[in-house]
Amino acid sequence: FPSHDKSPVRAFILKYNASTGSYISGACFPQNNGSYDNFVPVLKCDSSNNLYAGFTYYGNPTIYQFTTNPATSTSAGVNVYNNPSGFVYAAYIKYNSSGNYVSHSPIPPSGPTYPLDGAGSLEFDSSSAVYVTGGYRATPAIYNFAASPTYTGYSLPNNPAAGGSGYFIKWDSSGNYVFATAWFNSGGGGGINNVKVDSSGNIYLMGFTYNTVTIYNLTANPCTTSAGISPTSLS
Repeated sequence: FPSHDKSPVRAFILKYNASTGSYISGACFPQNNGSYDNFVPVLKCDSSNNLYAGFTYYGNPTIYQFTTNPATSTSAGVNVYNNPSGFVYAAYIKYNSSGNYVSHSPIPPSGPTYPLDGAGSLEFDSSSAVYVTGGYRATPAIYNFAASPTYTGYSLPNNPAAGGSGYFIKWDSSGNYVFATAWFNSGGGGGINNVKVDSSGNIYLMGFTYNTVTIYNLTANPCTTSAGISPTSLS
């Protein structure tokens, strides 16, 4: 891996042959400014062996291709959305089965208080649509999944509380944003830890809350349509 004389963490991914156990290739995520940590807390492959990585980071790290020697740091020519804050941001990155960069989607939060979010879980359905969960504070923007991501015009509901909230986002197989939801409340303290999709396409979200959380339908403009049950909250 590329050498560095800084104490912060650098994330990496390694690939091995399933039959022989032999090392094949790897990719690393060094920080451009060399000042902060970054992590890859979740990995998952779809049915075509494309690799998706949930990435939690500071600064604006360069995305690197998989190479036999990761120390060569072959750039994909793309940097993740710049994070100038002292709090972590999340992004999801897609590589093809050869380890070449395909696309990514950042989830940059904005707001004067606690602007952060983190990558949680990944899931796919039979059509290769992408489902993710994570946690956040402030007001994260939702981007399309693309080689050069674009803002969809939608954001997750503002959460100014220190306790955090949980998010869920779906993109179709082409990387177009479909819908989202969040578990949030004025007191903070909640999250969406995991997502699963069954063979019929039904979506299951698993999480937790310390306070009352309203349940919303999954819509393009998140948390604008109540699920219409009584009561419509968990407490």
